[in-house]
Amino acid sequence: MMNKDMFSSKIKLFLTYIKPYKISFSIMSLLLLANIVIQIIQPQITRFIIDSALSNQSFRSIITAAMLFLLIVLFNLLINVVIGTLAETIGWSTTNDMRVSLFRICLGQDMVYQQKRTPGEMIERLDGDVSTLARFFSNLSIQFIGNALLLIGILSMIFIENWLVGLCFTCFTVVLFAIFRKLRSISSLHWFNYIQSSANFSGFIGEAVAAKENVTGNASLKYIIIKYTLLTRNLIRNQMKAMLMANGMWMSNILFTGLGTALMFFLSLFLWRQGATTVGGIYLLIHYQQMLMNPINTLRSQIEELQQVDASFARLSSLIIPSASIVDGNRKLPAGALDVKFDQVDFAYNDEKMVLNHISFHLRAGETLCVLGRTGSGKSTLSKLLLRLYDPLKGNIFINDLDIGLYQIDSIRSRIGYFNQDIKLFNASLRDNITLYDPSITDDQLLTIIDQLQLDSWFRSLPHGFDTIISQNAGLSAGEEQLIALARMFLRDPGMIVLDEATSRLDDATEYGLQNILKGLINKRTAIIVSHKLSSIRLAKYVAIIDNHTIVEYGEREILENDNKSLLYEFIHSQEGVTLQ
Repeated sequence: MMNKDMFSSKIKLFLTYIKPYKISFSIMSLLLLANIVIQIIQPQITRFIIDSALSNQSFRSIITAAMLFLLIVLFNLLINVVIGTLAETIGWSTTNDMRVSLFRICLGQDMVYQQKRTPGEMIERLDGDVSTLARFFSNLSIQFIGNALLLIGILSMIFIENWLVGLCFTCFTVVLFAIFRKLRSISSLHWFNYIQSSANFSGFIGEAVAAKENVTGNASLKYIIIKYTLLTRNLIRNQMKAMLMANGMWMSNILFTGLGTALMFFLSLFLWRQGATTVGGIYLLIHYQQMLMNPINTLRSQIEELQQVDASFARLSSLIIPSASIVDGNRKLPAGALDVKFDQVDFAYNDEKMVLNHISFHLRAGETLCVLGRTGSGKSTLSKLLLRLYDPLKGNIFINDLDIGLYQIDSIRSRIGYFNQDIKLFNASLRDNITLYDPSITDDQLLTIIDQLQLDSWFRSLPHGFDTIISQNAGLSAGEEQLIALARMFLRDPGMIVLDEATSRLDDATEYGLQNILKGLINKRTAIIVSHKLSSIRLAKYVAIIDNHTIVEYGEREILENDNKSLLYEFIHSQEGVTLQ
């Protein structure tokens, strides 16, 4: 059963997403009220026609009433068309608005938040759960209220006709909804379990498809199928439990419909024998009883949907709660190169072993630092802290002499360009892959960045220029993928760039060419190059070597290269001489 906090949160969320469409929603509400009034009035006109015909009243009055009845029916059909159109419009609009806002929230969270949820689960929530809630916002909510008002209106008209019949059917309705409520409180948990198991199933499918090469290459297909079978079995089991409870409500409704019809026939016969009603009155009572079952049946179906709404709302509530570990600031980073300072920074993932220990350095605006270290030394974590994907456990990070926590996260991630070896391309045009779907970027801007990255000849070879469709599996070389990713980054004109193992996939010749391109692009920008390859120091003025999760050497590259007591000198002249493994 929905508690008070969930109800108030649901109402708050409802008002938030309906507010932009309040005029359309208000019109739809008024039309729905008109529809309710018409449904209640129609049987009264039919009753008048029946009683008038039996009492030999004027034919003219009967014809007039019949014409009025037809006009009301036609008007009501028109109202239903308008209500349906508005409901669909509001439904799709709120659905899209909610998906966009939730998608923005999800992408803005820290890595702790991201790692707790699989991509498939996120898709299920952003698609299935949002669709369920949007249906509630646009259609279910107003129809639920409308049917409740229609139910009250019908019971009121039965009371007006005869208080005894009205009292009987009010008690009948109360008992029926008490049963529905009890069944709903039981079945909400089953719906939650079903939706959660559906999300788990989608998440597993996404992971299995993404890891298909590893699965087949390690002869693990049979184990994946076993896991698939277990998840499918759990999904079907939870679905059957949820549907069984829903069918229980449906069966209860069928039973009570029959009982209600029998009760109304009995009461009508009793009133007729007592001379307390007319033929038209009997028709009116029986018609209202049949009408009564329509909102009850609809409300029963909507209560079933509310079970899904409760489950979806509970799951989305956990999705949209901001991560407590990351608090957004209110300042914006200025234009130009950025000054960065790490002051005694400590960090560990999930309270485990320290990944960074007492990290301190100061990189002035426009300078370049190469951070060298063995695999697992913690050097890549520096990048994640700069982007505020995580916050330090101890110590402080300063940008332009202010604590990084004072700046807006969006401002940090727009002014600091991040580039790593894991390049992701969309199945879209070259334009969309570079601009990331930003329509404000012109072709002239794209051509400028293409020229700066020395991609002119490659670009001219494309059959449709910027409209050429590319993707992750389009046969592009590692170097071409890297350059497309660089184009994305430099198109934003960042004040700082972070290159995290950016050249680890490249051969020596391609890496050397890429470094020559980068040399001009990082001019007048602050740059941090994170790598385990000694060749990466070519672009740097300063070098920091991390070992055992702390900086063991820091200084100007040229000085360290020529100091036979430095670690950098030792690495350069060692037998490996290329990488730190």
